[in-house]
Amino acid sequence: MPAGMFVQDNLAPDDNWVQVELKTTAGLGWASAGFFYVWTNPTQEVIGLSVDSLMGLVGVCSVTAKPSVFGSHAHLLVATGLNVYEAGGGVLDFVARTDVVDMTVNSLPFWLESQSKSTNVDALVHLSYDLLVVPGGGRIVVEALAGFVYTNFGEGEEVVDFAGNFSRITSPNMTFTATPIIIT
Repeated sequence: MPAGMFVQDNLAPDDNWVQVELKTTAGLGWASAGFFYVWTNPTQEVIGLSVDSLMGLVGVCSVTAKPSVFGSHAHLLVATGLNVYEAGGGVLDFVARTDVVDMTVNSLPFWLESQSKSTNVDALVHLSYDLLVVPGGGRIVVEALAGFVYTNFGEGEEVVDFAGNFSRITSPNMTFTATPIIIT
Protein backbone atom coordinates (compact mmCIF):
# COMPACT_ATOMS: atom_id res chain seq x y z
CA MET A 1 0.00 0.00 0.00
CA PRO A 2 1.49 3.37 -0.98
CA ALA A 3 2.53 5.54 1.96
CA GLY A 4 0.29 8.50 2.68
CA MET A 5 -2.66 7.17 0.68
CA PHE A 6 -5.13 7.50 3.56
CA VAL A 7 -6.13 11.11 4.21
CA GLN A 8 -8.91 10.72 6.79
CA ASP A 9 -11.27 8.03 8.07
CA ASN A 10 -14.29 7.48 10.30
CA LEU A 11 -15.46 4.26 11.94
CA ALA A 12 -18.85 4.45 13.66
CA PRO A 13 -22.11 2.49 13.55
CA ASP A 14 -23.67 3.05 10.11
CA ASP A 15 -21.06 5.74 9.29
CA ASN A 16 -17.85 4.08 8.05
CA TRP A 17 -15.85 5.99 5.45
CA VAL A 18 -12.33 6.70 4.30
CA GLN A 19 -10.79 9.43 2.14
CA VAL A 20 -7.87 8.38 -0.07
CA GLU A 21 -5.50 10.02 -2.56
CA LEU A 22 -3.18 8.06 -4.81
CA LYS A 23 -0.86 9.29 -7.57
CA THR A 24 1.27 6.70 -9.36
CA THR A 25 4.03 7.16 -11.91
CA ALA A 26 6.06 3.98 -11.67
CA GLY A 27 5.23 0.63 -13.20
CA LEU A 28 2.63 -1.84 -12.07
CA GLY A 29 0.90 -2.02 -8.70
CA TRP A 30 -2.24 -2.06 -6.65
CA ALA A 31 -3.67 -0.61 -3.46
CA SER A 32 -6.95 -0.96 -1.61
CA ALA A 33 -9.12 0.57 1.09
CA GLY A 34 -11.25 -1.91 3.00
CA PHE A 35 -13.77 -2.24 5.81
CA PHE A 36 -13.73 -5.44 7.91
CA TYR A 37 -16.80 -7.09 9.42
CA VAL A 38 -16.73 -10.15 11.71
CA TRP A 39 -19.48 -12.75 12.33
CA THR A 40 -19.34 -15.66 14.78
CA ASN A 41 -21.69 -18.64 14.46
CA PRO A 42 -23.48 -18.70 17.83
CA THR A 43 -24.56 -22.34 17.42
CA GLN A 44 -22.73 -25.66 17.25
CA GLU A 45 -24.43 -26.39 13.91
CA VAL A 46 -23.09 -25.63 10.42
CA ILE A 47 -24.76 -22.45 9.13
CA GLY A 48 -25.18 -21.08 5.62
CA LEU A 49 -24.44 -17.36 5.61
CA SER A 50 -25.40 -14.55 3.25
CA VAL A 51 -23.64 -11.18 3.44
CA ASP A 52 -24.90 -7.91 2.05
CA SER A 53 -23.42 -4.39 1.99
CA LEU A 54 -23.50 -1.15 0.02
CA MET A 55 -20.29 0.63 -0.97
CA GLY A 56 -20.32 4.23 -2.13
CA LEU A 57 -17.54 5.91 -4.10
CA VAL A 58 -17.49 9.66 -4.76
CA GLY A 59 -14.39 11.25 -6.27
CA VAL A 60 -12.33 11.78 -9.42
CA CYS A 61 -9.98 9.46 -11.33
CA SER A 62 -7.63 10.33 -14.21
CA VAL A 63 -4.93 8.82 -16.40
CA THR A 64 -2.30 10.74 -18.39
CA ALA A 65 0.32 9.65 -20.92
CA LYS A 66 2.81 12.51 -21.28
CA PRO A 67 5.11 13.05 -24.30
CA SER A 68 8.06 10.67 -24.38
CA VAL A 69 10.70 9.56 -26.87
CA PHE A 70 9.52 5.95 -26.55
CA GLY A 71 5.83 6.67 -25.92
CA SER A 72 3.85 6.45 -22.71
CA HIS A 73 1.02 4.34 -21.31
CA ALA A 74 -1.31 4.71 -18.31
CA HIS A 75 -4.09 2.36 -17.17
CA LEU A 76 -6.31 2.49 -14.06
CA LEU A 77 -8.91 0.01 -12.83
CA VAL A 78 -11.06 0.79 -9.78
CA ALA A 79 -13.13 -2.16 -8.57
CA THR A 80 -15.17 -3.08 -5.50
CA GLY A 81 -15.62 -6.50 -4.00
CA LEU A 82 -15.71 -8.72 -0.95
CA ASN A 83 -12.77 -10.67 0.49
CA VAL A 84 -13.80 -13.57 2.71
CA TYR A 85 -11.37 -14.79 5.40
CA GLU A 86 -11.47 -17.57 7.94
CA ALA A 87 -10.63 -16.21 11.39
CA GLY A 88 -6.93 -16.88 11.90
CA GLY A 89 -6.49 -17.93 8.26
CA GLY A 90 -5.89 -16.51 4.84
CA VAL A 91 -8.23 -15.26 2.15
CA LEU A 92 -10.79 -17.89 1.26
CA ASP A 93 -12.19 -16.09 -1.74
CA PHE A 94 -12.59 -12.76 -3.53
CA VAL A 95 -16.25 -12.48 -4.51
CA ALA A 96 -18.83 -9.98 -5.77
CA ARG A 97 -16.39 -7.95 -7.90
CA THR A 98 -17.78 -4.89 -9.67
CA ASP A 99 -15.62 -2.68 -11.91
CA VAL A 100 -16.31 1.02 -11.35
CA VAL A 101 -13.61 2.72 -13.49
CA ASP A 102 -11.47 1.27 -16.30
CA MET A 103 -9.42 3.84 -18.27
CA THR A 104 -6.40 3.65 -20.57
CA VAL A 105 -4.44 6.26 -22.55
CA ASN A 106 -1.34 6.01 -24.75
CA SER A 107 0.97 8.54 -26.37
CA LEU A 108 2.98 7.42 -29.36
CA PRO A 109 6.77 7.86 -29.60
CA PHE A 110 7.72 11.47 -30.30
CA TRP A 111 4.07 12.52 -29.73
CA LEU A 112 4.09 16.21 -28.88
CA GLU A 113 0.96 16.33 -26.73
CA SER A 114 -0.15 14.54 -23.58
CA GLN A 115 -3.11 12.22 -23.82
CA SER A 116 -5.47 12.20 -20.82
CA LYS A 117 -8.83 10.99 -19.61
CA SER A 118 -10.64 11.75 -16.39
CA THR A 119 -13.98 10.82 -14.92
CA ASN A 120 -16.10 11.89 -12.01
CA VAL A 121 -17.06 8.88 -9.90
CA ASP A 122 -20.41 8.79 -8.13
CA ALA A 123 -21.27 5.11 -7.65
CA LEU A 124 -23.30 3.08 -5.19
CA VAL A 125 -22.44 -0.61 -5.51
CA HIS A 126 -24.43 -3.44 -3.96
CA LEU A 127 -22.05 -6.15 -2.71
CA SER A 128 -23.52 -9.50 -1.67
CA TYR A 129 -22.68 -13.17 -1.51
CA ASP A 130 -24.88 -16.13 -0.56
CA LEU A 131 -22.67 -19.21 -0.45
CA LEU A 132 -20.67 -18.94 2.76
CA VAL A 133 -20.59 -21.99 5.07
CA VAL A 134 -19.58 -21.39 8.69
CA PRO A 135 -18.96 -24.35 11.03
CA GLY A 136 -20.49 -24.44 14.50
CA GLY A 137 -18.76 -21.88 16.72
CA GLY A 138 -16.73 -20.72 13.70
CA ARG A 139 -15.86 -17.14 12.85
CA ILE A 140 -15.74 -15.47 9.46
CA VAL A 141 -14.33 -12.09 8.46
CA VAL A 142 -15.64 -10.25 5.40
CA GLU A 143 -13.84 -7.25 3.91
CA ALA A 144 -15.76 -4.80 1.72
CA LEU A 145 -13.07 -3.13 -0.38
CA ALA A 146 -12.30 -0.68 -3.13
CA GLY A 147 -9.23 -1.75 -5.09
CA PHE A 148 -7.01 0.32 -7.38
CA VAL A 149 -4.89 -1.45 -10.03
CA TYR A 150 -2.51 0.64 -12.11
CA THR A 151 -0.08 0.06 -14.98
CA ASN A 152 2.14 2.67 -16.59
CA PHE A 153 5.38 3.10 -18.48
CA GLY A 154 7.25 6.01 -20.00
CA GLU A 155 5.65 9.14 -18.64
CA GLY A 156 2.34 7.53 -17.59
CA GLU A 157 0.45 8.70 -14.53
CA GLU A 158 -2.72 7.65 -12.69
CA VAL A 159 -4.55 9.75 -10.09
CA VAL A 160 -7.23 8.51 -7.69
CA ASP A 161 -8.82 11.29 -5.61
CA PHE A 162 -11.49 10.28 -3.12
CA ALA A 163 -10.37 12.97 -0.64
CA GLY A 164 -11.81 16.26 -1.91
CA ASN A 165 -14.86 18.03 -0.48
CA PHE A 166 -17.66 15.47 -0.06
CA SER A 167 -15.43 12.82 -1.69
CA ARG A 168 -14.97 9.46 0.04
CA ILE A 169 -15.42 5.72 -0.03
CA THR A 170 -18.18 4.47 2.27
CA SER A 171 -19.34 1.12 3.62
CA PRO A 172 -21.89 1.98 6.31
CA ASN A 173 -22.54 -1.58 7.51
CA MET A 174 -22.83 -5.23 6.54
CA THR A 175 -25.85 -7.47 7.05
CA PHE A 176 -25.29 -11.14 7.91
CA THR A 177 -28.23 -13.52 7.35
CA ALA A 178 -27.84 -17.05 8.73
CA THR A 179 -29.72 -20.01 7.25
CA PRO A 180 -29.65 -23.55 8.68
CA ILE A 181 -28.11 -26.11 6.37
CA ILE A 182 -30.13 -29.33 6.13
CA ILE A 183 -28.03 -32.43 5.49
CA THR A 184 -29.94 -35.46 4.27
